[in-house]
Amino acid sequence: MNQAIIEGAGPLSKAPLSAVLGPADWTHGIARPFRDVVADPNPNLTVQLFRRPEGEWVGIRAQARWRPAGGVGAGSGVLLDIHGEIGRVSMSVILVPFPGEPEG
Repeated sequence: MNQAIIEGAGPLSKAPLSAVLGPADWTHGIARPFRDVVADPNPNLTVQLFRRPEGEWVGIRAQARWRPAGGVGAGSGVLLDIHGEIGRVSMSVILVPFPGEPEG
């Protein structure tokens, strides 16, 4: 990313850590395995950084494992910058299915 994650947040919005947290939170959506879910909030998010990111962008090698019948899933990913791996992200996901057909 080459922009501040939160516009108008002041100089901290351009800090390396803020450049990582937004994309890390999107990991489960990037690797979204199903389309038949209305909402997929992640109630927790763990980001582990090995070093500060360098350069103008942050990348994610994302994975997601969902169990729609159980209403749960998990997302994870490798966080990258121009020099390679900078950390990992993991989260649980709550899956809310589309409403069923109206009975009638």
